Amino acid sequence: MRTAMVLLVLIGLAGCHPKPAADAAAPEGVPNAFSERPLYRAANAAGAAVLRTGLWTRQDGACRFLETDSAGVWPRRAEFLVVRPRLLISHHGGDSLQRLSAQSYLLIDGYPRILQLAEGLGRLPRLFLYRGVRPLESDGQGRIIRARMWDVDCGPQSDVEASAPSSDSLASCWMESQGQVRSAVIATEQPRDGDDVYHWVRDEEH
Repeated sequence: MRTAMVLLVLIGLAGCHPKPAADAAAPEGVPNAFSERPLYRAANAAGAAVLRTGLWTRQDGACRFLETDSAGVWPRRAEFLVVRPRLLISHHGGDSLQRLSAQSYLLIDGYPRILQLAEGLGRLPRLFLYRGVRPLESDGQGRIIRARMWDVDCGPQSDVEASAPSSDSLASCWMESQGQVRSAVIATEQPRDGDDVYHWVRDEEH
């Protein structure tokens, strides 16, 4: 059961991808750090800088588009995030503005910051995933508008080519304490020439 749940909750952040998914199915590969109960509460995020709400994305040399255009005319390969106070919604660009996933979150204080994502999948029990966030720029109100964000990959590199994570991967990804999560976040930060840097574009389109 644990294996099935982890495979289903692997998610990606905004950006450009070689080919859009036909549906909202999550990719397979190295699993992320997860827990079956929230290791952080709202008090762990209280008073810390927040992500500015609105549209967020990233660009790299393989996928460029005019951010001043409506997201409805961005290439379908472009994915972006809609950030709300406690909710992250992932979309494809293009006419359909296909919604890929929606997750409630907490942005935990500390350095680097930790993103705790609550993943509820139908009738399956809710899981909690963890990502690293290193703020790089803030606006005049102290809200984060540019940040490095990375997956907390916790399985062996051999799992990248595997069709499913190994039992060893799942054991190493099982988080049981805040200290364990923070150690994993710090250990997995590897800047990749800016392709892991996300930025606020504008307020949400309605």
